[in-house]
Amino acid sequence: MSDVGVIGLGNMGGAMARNLLRGGHLVTVYDVVGSLVEALVGDGARAAADPKEVAEHADVVVVMVVNDKQTTDVVAGPDGVLEGARPGATVVLCSSLQPRTVTALGALAEARGVSVLDAPVTGGQQGAIDGTLAFLVGGDDGAVERVTPVLESMGDHVVNAGPLGTGQVVKNVNNVLLWTTLSATREALRFAAEHGMSAEAVREALQFSPGYNRWVKDWGNLGPTPWVHKDLETTLAIANAQNVQMPVAALCFELLKDWPAVRMD
Repeated sequence: MSDVGVIGLGNMGGAMARNLLRGGHLVTVYDVVGSLVEALVGDGARAAADPKEVAEHADVVVVMVVNDKQTTDVVAGPDGVLEGARPGATVVLCSSLQPRTVTALGALAEARGVSVLDAPVTGGQQGAIDGTLAFLVGGDDGAVERVTPVLESMGDHVVNAGPLGTGQVVKNVNNVLLWTTLSATREALRFAAEHGMSAEAVREALQFSPGYNRWVKDWGNLGPTPWVHKDLETTLAIANAQNVQMPVAALCFELLKDWPAVRMD
């Protein structure tokens, strides 16, 4: 059992915190939305007034906020995690971020005797609810080993990707493959529809073929995919900063702009 802090209690972070509670951990939580904190307190968590207070109670702090700016603010800003973290604590960044954000925060934390790991997740909201996430972890091997029992309370797989920042690289590789496959599947199924075939008929025909994929499998029951644009925008920003050409990802970003239920904020 560990003292764990969770910052960011939205669809992902809230479910992750509940699984930590079910795993027997002591959990301290913070979010700018008070009702989300209150709901977790009702489930047995302890409320904190700010990220600093979360870190004062926790050996491991899990950060699951929206983007690089929010992550930087809650970790290194005023009343942030690093102001309250004890030497030997570990901060686990679970959002999809730019590797340079992760390494910059790692350097600030190291000066205070605190470890930072980047551990973006795959599995989506349902995986967070079910506790079946996969964590793609970058950072010091010793720190990864120490936090693995905590991560295993929230997921089925903890993958050590390599040095700090490599978890984000692998996550972005996953995102490019995921969303470009979605785009190609939509185009292919439109082609089939023009020839009078339903998605169900295509699924039946392709189930033993190399082109079969999760989108073909789930097409009839496919719910919203709200992270398409955020994921691809992050990947393209990283690529542009390093002058890496990713024309397929860029085209996919444009092709999926009208995807239903995509959140553009």
